[in-house]
Amino acid sequence: MIKTFKTIFHLKTVMQVNVFLYYLKRLWVIGKMIPDNAYGMDSAKKVLTVIIAVLMQVVEFVGKGLYLAVMIGLPFLFMGKNQILTPAERFLWMVHILFFTNCILGSLQDSQVFSVTRQKITCIKYMQMDAGRYVQATLLSKYVPFFVYYLPFLILAARMAGGSILQGVGLWLLLVSFRMMGEALQVYLYDKKGFVLSRNMGFAWGVIILSLTAAYLPFFLNMPHTVAPVIIHPVSVLIAVILGAVSFYYIMWGYKAYAEKLKRSIELKYLFSNAMKQAKQSSFAEVEMKEKDLKTSREEVAKFQRLKGYAYMNAIFFARHRRQLVKPIYFRLAITAIILVGGIFLYISDKNTAVKLSENLGVLLPSFVFIMYCMSVGDKSCRAMFYNCDISLLRYGYYRKPGTILQNFKIRLIRISLYNLIVGVALSAVAVIFCILCGTSIFSLDLLAFSVSIMLLAVLFTVHHLFLYYVFQPYSTGLDIKNPFFTVINNVMYFICFMCLKIEAGGTGFTMAVLAFTICYIAVALVLVYRLAPRYFRIK
Repeated sequence: MIKTFKTIFHLKTVMQVNVFLYYLKRLWVIGKMIPDNAYGMDSAKKVLTVIIAVLMQVVEFVGKGLYLAVMIGLPFLFMGKNQILTPAERFLWMVHILFFTNCILGSLQDSQVFSVTRQKITCIKYMQMDAGRYVQATLLSKYVPFFVYYLPFLILAARMAGGSILQGVGLWLLLVSFRMMGEALQVYLYDKKGFVLSRNMGFAWGVIILSLTAAYLPFFLNMPHTVAPVIIHPVSVLIAVILGAVSFYYIMWGYKAYAEKLKRSIELKYLFSNAMKQAKQSSFAEVEMKEKDLKTSREEVAKFQRLKGYAYMNAIFFARHRRQLVKPIYFRLAITAIILVGGIFLYISDKNTAVKLSENLGVLLPSFVFIMYCMSVGDKSCRAMFYNCDISLLRYGYYRKPGTILQNFKIRLIRISLYNLIVGVALSAVAVIFCILCGTSIFSLDLLAFSVSIMLLAVLFTVHHLFLYYVFQPYSTGLDIKNPFFTVINNVMYFICFMCLKIEAGGTGFTMAVLAFTICYIAVALVLVYRLAPRYFRIK
């Protein structure tokens, strides 16, 4: 077991180091300093292996806290229920949400036994490693830190929600037990029926929709507690622990057919089957073209006739992607209308608070930073451009010419910025209407700064996604995201925007900081795109 674990760990870290070195060499300035023989420097790679291994564990640990903050803290923050619920009620809602999102959704959506990785294929298929020992080693290496990192955050979350330390431990035991039951269920079904449950896209999406609905709909409707008191009851926890222990024994030592059947789950003919293609393309499913998208009216065709070259190509592209890119704008405009209705309701129910708020709109800006990030269509646009255009055209030399790359970038920047600015203008209009309703001057510096900040945020998130797409081009021909720098920068931006929600009072200082940050980020990103995109915008 220990030897198997060491082999798997060494193989995994070596692969990660090689991928890191590959993309590090592609970075500007730093890349030139990395020699071509870096892959063969054993001593340096050992140091790098340790650093990456430690960083990954830190990320895993912090990720557990962020997960709980987003899945539990964010709904409470938006609903403002921390002020109107008793501690006991808050804790029961926490149990309710965690049960459906983690115990049910997490257990059925993910399977370490049937995960398909290069590491697994290498170990079992090519190195002929014993499949049973491989499963045992990977289960322990995956779930021991997974559960250990969750424990302190679950105890802390339970205490903050109004529960006890013992109840936090009970939640942790439920999480451990249901994960083991989920793994055992998938192994049993594969053994008896010959299919992997988590790879069935219909089942996967069904579980996502049903679990999230069950988790959050009762919460937002403030329905009576029916599930949580039963789940967290000591008898229920004890039953779950017993079933979890039996499941753990089954997947670790009880099931004897890993050597015979696990290899079939990673055969190449399966990996390239429609099921796996659907799994890989799941993040691109919402931008996939349909036959009706290809139809354009005569008026549109006539309008495009005056355009030439890549301007004509991009005009057709965006015309055919109205369903993917324009319809979401209508949805976002509906959200702004709801925000306006909320402002009107606030004015009717509490006029003094509404007037004070209209006189200091800057206090709302921290929340609107995150709202504008979520409302941006930049990420979806980049996926649509890659999946339906660039993945094919980047194979041709003429499309990779610097002039062509920058020309397309400029056209796309303007178009996607317009999409996001529509939402920004709508939110600014809502702010103006709210000020008029409250009798506040619409020519105030506060309203001007708020509106300008919203507009710049719309442009910022457009530039952000296009910058990452053109400089790091993260997507591979297999539709995977393989560039670690893309993931890190994207997550950092998300984290910054999310942390803005924690700022209770924005004010003038925060507004000025937002304006300065957006202007600097946009300027730096555009310079980097024009300098680096011609070299790094390639198919992988």
